[in-house]
Amino acid sequence: MVSFHAHELAQIRASKLKRFSSIVSTVAILIAIACVVPGRTRAQEPPMDSAAQPTPVPDAAPLMLGIHPFPSYGSAPLTAGFILDAPLDADDQIVSYLWNFGDGQVSTRPPNILFHTFKKPGSYIVTVSIATAAGRMGTAMAGVIVAPAAR
Repeated sequence: MVSFHAHELAQIRASKLKRFSSIVSTVAILIAIACVVPGRTRAQEPPMDSAAQPTPVPDAAPLMLGIHPFPSYGSAPLTAGFILDAPLDADDQIVSYLWNFGDGQVSTRPPNILFHTFKKPGSYIVTVSIATAAGRMGTAMAGVIVAPAAR
């Protein structure tokens, strides 16, 4: 019979979670690549919010955004926080947000840190799209895995 100490079990769990998070990140990147439609630019996409939209700048580089979920894996119901990494110029500001949690819930709340509760088990791709006052736009994705509730 194999026996483990508590610290060994914690190391095994951490190692498995790290590998699992890496797989989820890879899947999110592959989905992002697959969603790119050749010949279509950000300026041609429908507006994120009907309120004051900036005028897209034709040659503006898209924003390079990141979403960092914490935790990215857990049992239902799982409340996850999301930190938005949006490097902006000092004179630019975000004027619209659109969060999509992949479970049918969306939000236009402006904070750079947001919490959401996933009630059902499943794999979710969370996206956020933003627009700035200077007309730059960007979208980021992250994966969240919700396991069945422990019994």
